[in-house]
Parts: sequence; structure tokens; C-alpha cells
Amino acid sequence: MLMFGIDLIFNAFRGEKRCTNAKAVVTGAGSGIGRSFALELARRGGEVICADIDADRADETVELIGKLGTGAGHAVVCDVSDRSAVEQLAKQANSVF
Repeated sequence: MLMFGIDLIFNAFRGEKRCTNAKAVVTGAGSGIGRSFALELARRGGEVICADIDADRADETVELIGKLGTGAGHAVVCDVSDRSAVEQLAKQANSVF
């Protein structure tokens, strides 16, 4: 069901648009819909910061992105309920991008 929703959202624009040169920060990228979005953006050629509260899960997503052979991924630990952590995430995104 989750993948159906993801496909529905990404196919809303029809034509499998490439995301070459696109840059994104995806929170919750360690699992579920966040991971699905990160992988799909990378599959389409985008560069993704994979932010998650769990470092190991964020690293797993980046590994999966690496196996795609398209796009790029960067793991960042971030607890989005902590304002200072989100500010740090923004600084890291600025330095990566």
C-alpha cells in the first residue's frame, strides 16, 4: 500500500522526470515513506541528504542509494523534534550542497 502511494505521487507528473542536479533533504529517510522518497529521488539522479534519528538506518539508506548507481546520498543524524538539531541539519545541507 505504501509503495502504491509513493508511485501515485511520483507518477502524478507522468513521464519519469529526471532529478539530475536536484538536491533534497529527506527527514525520516531511515525507513518507510522517507526511505522510499530518498531512494526514488536518487534513482532519478538527485542528490539526497538522508536525515534520520537513527544513524544506522540513515547509513543503510545511503548504502541502498549507492547500489542504485544513480544519484548520491549523505547520511545525517537529526531528531526533528529538537530545534537545534534541525538548525544543524540546515547547516550541514548548506555545506554539502
